[in-house]
Amino acid sequence: MPATASGAPATEASVDVAVDVVPARANITLDGRSVGRSPFHATVRKDSTPHMLGVSAEGYAAETRTIAFDRDVRVDISMRPVSGTARTAVVAIPTGTAPSATAGSDLQVARPKRNIDEKDPY
Repeated sequence: MPATASGAPATEASVDVAVDVVPARANITLDGRSVGRSPFHATVRKDSTPHMLGVSAEGYAAETRTIAFDRDVRVDISMRPVSGTARTAVVAIPTGTAPSATAGSDLQVARPKRNIDEKDPY
């Protein structure tokens, strides 16, 4: 193995690639090959060649990004639902707190159910 100027053994340069996608069930491709689902992590040989990162999931608009392996890469993608398949979030709000949603928002508030003692309502 060749040595560097400091006398330490030279190692092949590599970089870390990390990809997180929402929804986690999205398929991830790198240069046209499927690499699995989110989260994806790999150590790859360092280079400056453009690489094509793609994500796809049923009900969501597919996305592609061009990345280079010239340094550590971290990609976070929140996919957009395809129109007509929008989902509504239901958020539980603890009793005694008011939601801060603005008028006209799609936020639906689900209050926790409480058991009522019919003999002693207090």
